[in-house]
Amino acid sequence: MENTQKQPFYIFLDFDGVLNDFEGADNIFKFGGLFVSENDKRTFNPYSIEALNYLIETLQQEYECKLVLSTTWRHFFDKAKHILKNNGLEYLGVIGKTPYMFLKKRAYEIMEYLQVKNENENFVVIDDKQHLPKFFKGKNGIKTNILNGALNMSTVLNYLDINFEPLAHKNNLKDHYGFEEDLNKIK
Repeated sequence: MENTQKQPFYIFLDFDGVLNDFEGADNIFKFGGLFVSENDKRTFNPYSIEALNYLIETLQQEYECKLVLSTTWRHFFDKAKHILKNNGLEYLGVIGKTPYMFLKKRAYEIMEYLQVKNENENFVVIDDKQHLPKFFKGKNGIKTNILNGALNMSTVLNYLDINFEPLAHKNNLKDHYGFEEDLNKIK
């Protein structure tokens, strides 16, 4: 009998600069910052949520995805999960959050989480922090830019093309959108 259990793949997720761009972040602060209502649907850029959904959907073909909040919003964990759901996140398996380590950079909090899980290969950190590329490169990092649309489909497709079997996600793209389109036109 063949073992069909998938290996875990951890996705460390920041919010500000990843799921919202500069304009979206400004909107969040107008409506209360971290204290925005968990039912508010204006919180995140819908294109960024769509790109995250696509990334998870594609990785789920080979892995058991485990979404971990590395964002400052993790301090309001239950509220953050509701906000993700209310903004269109289809994957509801948010399984954890990184530990808070006083005066440590986010990279160290992520490395601590991975060490506890005994994982050093199957993960990606999605963040806009400048210091993260030094720690998480290639397959382990997606760097976004709050001034340039945050996470978008082009960035996700580029990440998948470079690090995973291209045909798997291109078929998924066709199924997801119902057509094949020039990848540069997809935001």
